[in-house]
Amino acid sequence: MIDISIIIPTYNNLGLLKKSLLSVINQQNVNIEVIIVDDSTNSEINDYLKKINSDKIQYYRNIQRKGTVRNWNYELTFAKGRYITVLHHDEYYADSINQLSNLLNNKEEIEVIISKVKVKRSDNSFYSLS
Repeated sequence: MIDISIIIPTYNNLGLLKKSLLSVINQQNVNIEVIIVDDSTNSEINDYLKKINSDKIQYYRNIQRKGTVRNWNYELTFAKGRYITVLHHDEYYADSINQLSNLLNNKEEIEVIISKVKVKRSDNSFYSLS
């Protein structure tokens, strides 16, 4: 069984997606799937993900752009995990998915968790959402 489905909507920014993806793909002791739905106008992200070739990653590319919200909702249809989290391509996990998994699995009454994320701006500076 998949513990956590991590959906990453993306659009035309491979550099940011790489950091986001690296923050989740090598997690240990938790069964994850990473679902990327690409709303990009080019094949750069598709080409990169073919090189990674990870069985944890599911990649879908929209033929016609869906826009932000429709893209997120579309991604949710692919999730098979017990829990689902959205990680935007300009965000990454500063802490471990394992911590999130442990928290969820030890607290039956939790329905929603909002975690601290770091967002990278186009000028390479960061800001945090708490």
